[in-house]
Amino acid sequence: MPPGRYLGTLLLSCAITLILAAGVNYSVDPYGLYRRIEVAGFNAVKPKSGANGQLVKPYRVIEVRPRTLLLGNSRSEAGLDPASPVWPEAMRPVYNFSLPASGISTALGNLRHVLAAGKPGTVILGIDFFDFVTDRRRAGAPRATEPTDLERRYLTTRDGEGNRAREWQVAKDHATALLSLNTLIDAFVTIGAQRMSDSADLTDLGFYPMHEYRRFVRADGQHTMFRQVESTYLTSYLRLQPTLHPDGDRTSPELRDFAQVVSLCRAAGVNLIVFIHPYHAHILESYRAAGLWPLFEDWKRDIVALLDEDGAAHPDLPPVPLWDFSGYTGVTTEAVPPAGDRRTTMQGYWEAGHYNSVVGDLALARMLGTRDVAAPDDFGVKLAPDMLESHIAGIRADRERYAVDRADEVAGIRRMADSLREKLKAAAR
Repeated sequence: MPPGRYLGTLLLSCAITLILAAGVNYSVDPYGLYRRIEVAGFNAVKPKSGANGQLVKPYRVIEVRPRTLLLGNSRSEAGLDPASPVWPEAMRPVYNFSLPASGISTALGNLRHVLAAGKPGTVILGIDFFDFVTDRRRAGAPRATEPTDLERRYLTTRDGEGNRAREWQVAKDHATALLSLNTLIDAFVTIGAQRMSDSADLTDLGFYPMHEYRRFVRADGQHTMFRQVESTYLTSYLRLQPTLHPDGDRTSPELRDFAQVVSLCRAAGVNLIVFIHPYHAHILESYRAAGLWPLFEDWKRDIVALLDEDGAAHPDLPPVPLWDFSGYTGVTTEAVPPAGDRRTTMQGYWEAGHYNSVVGDLALARMLGTRDVAAPDDFGVKLAPDMLESHIAGIRADRERYAVDRADEVAGIRRMADSLREKLKAAAR
């Protein structure tokens, strides 16, 4: 075959291959980027989508144009279901733009992005204590200035200006989603996973239900899952020289980012609701065992003070509500199955770090005043300056009762913390 004809045949074959691959990738849509073709038994469940939330969500949230926007980290992503019947019709559609392993700075960027495209009526922000804790050894360290891929997908920059890098990032993302071999492999994995009831998934409204954890429960039991997460968290806590105010004043980059979220919502006329997550009691005990409890209480004081200042600056507008679900309540003290039990599945928690939509619905019902879902009376308190100290004292008293009733669980977490502390000391020698 003449070289010219061979080259032409090769190029044609490559083009046909790419077109076929793009057709498969677009049709199956393993990451949920397009959502044009949704067929039960073919591609409705997308096990590879959850790990690609930073790719998918900045685009999907603009298409959905939500009336209610959910922000936060993986606790919000896995706990707050936008399709829950708790939501009143006037607040739909709801989109969960929470991202795992993200902090308040990401929530701020996500909010800017959405506001640049349109104004949601309500923003519900879940805030996480540990996202505001820093290591005092890193005081004064500059923040990264180079934008991340996520930030390149935003409509605006950190300064609120139009994002000139977005067009290139959009082209890059679509090329990767349609033409890459990895996407093609994930497409076939997606097709093969449709009959599995415990596949990972990310819904079209951004909810990550953690269905794969059913499989983990069957394999290991929730006692083991709790212990693994507690060990991971405690190791992170114990490596720190923790502080809320690394620069020695009463603020921090994280608190300033939170203040900007509040300010942006005020300026746009968006109803903002803030809540502290319903941590399982084992997480609270981990804070205590790691010596973080005083900081945990101080963090609540910081958030309340910041919102009080905002309320004083806007006396003619309703104050931003702050709901605290982090106490020792009938919900958060749900008993963990004993070691070796692989059959019992907890009602409200997958493991120590993540509650499910059962608990999320209870929290939403409390915040929204929904009567169709009856939240326990002790679950969720709206914080204000004039009652904060009595609320903190009440949690301390509830904790003392918990420590007596669940002495073995509390002692187990403390032993784990002591063991990890010794290992870290030995490794540092």
